[in-house]
Amino acid sequence: MSNIPANDWALRRYPTDDVRTYPPDTLLRLDQVCEIVGMKKSTLYKAIADGDFPPPKKIGKRAVGWSANVVFQWVAERPSAR
Repeated sequence: MSNIPANDWALRRYPTDDVRTYPPDTLLRLDQVCEIVGMKKSTLYKAIADGDFPPPKKIGKRAVGWSANVVFQWVAERPSAR
């Protein structure tokens, strides 16, 4: 386990949050991803269908999540983030 205090793992609701705030294996849920990337759910799923956003990992029967590393890497690679 990481030596980062648990309260520092909380999502701060800003797209500029650094992935180092999260342990490498953190899975973000849909609402968190939508806030980080600035998209609504329908827009996010359209981007996934179009191949413009990484697909989620299935973590349960009706639950999906995204790796924090993948989401923050996608945000960093966006042209508007440069």
